[in-house]
Amino acid sequence: MTTATTHYKLNNKQLRVLKLTCKFRYISAPLLTECKRLKSRQSSYTMLENLYQQGYLAKIEATGNEHFENKGSRYYLTTKSIRLLRTEGVHETILRLMYKNATLRPEAVDHYIEVLRTHLAIRNLYPDTFEMWAKTELAQFDYFIRPLPDVHLVRSRTSKTKTNQYNVEIMNDTPFFLQKKRLASYIEDYDGGDWDTVNDSPYPLVLLVCANERSEQRLRRHITKTLDDMGMDDEMCFYTTTKELLNSAHNKEVWKDAVNSERLLKISE
Repeated sequence: MTTATTHYKLNNKQLRVLKLTCKFRYISAPLLTECKRLKSRQSSYTMLENLYQQGYLAKIEATGNEHFENKGSRYYLTTKSIRLLRTEGVHETILRLMYKNATLRPEAVDHYIEVLRTHLAIRNLYPDTFEMWAKTELAQFDYFIRPLPDVHLVRSRTSKTKTNQYNVEIMNDTPFFLQKKRLASYIEDYDGGDWDTVNDSPYPLVLLVCANERSEQRLRRHITKTLDDMGMDDEMCFYTTTKELLNSAHNKEVWKDAVNSERLLKISE
């Protein structure tokens, strides 16, 4: 005999979890635990499972042939939760993206999980420094480069001496030919995009997260040659790091100028 699920009105904590899931599109119990700075994964898992049983979340479960790096099922919003978040004032452009969650390719799902991991790494490295906008949230703004940046950083307190806005691109799961295409898009957007017509601030610095030192060096060589060939080496700046270095959280100066590796980006005040 099947036991009927009892449906309760969501509390504020559950609603915040749905909004967090909307922000990053996919979430897991380990990442929710880190995101909310909880002590126990079990409490995160229980909350996600309750929302799943209530029909607010769907999930992708690991099979015998899959090895999720975050060691947990990925949860995403259902139509029921999308309707609820619409009443909570979440932007319609963002909500429309959520309808595609069930049909995204596994590589795309993995990338959104990487967006969340990178968000957490930056938060840990630079606490209380930035307002951080995830890729999904940026869909409501027309002036951002398309495809959208993975993470957009805005200083919580405007600095007179340091850059105040940054775009973060996660390259550690991206083939090299797509990395080159993405860099070309940034150069084109910098040269003729809508940023300057809408914003008073300079174009965001672009921060690139690479899989390892070897792929970082390869990307840096390409950036150096491209900017030099276009005569833009004194105009546009790209900074690189590796996934391991970003997650080490021992040294805040992890970003190297792609053209001059001895020039480190000092983000912290």
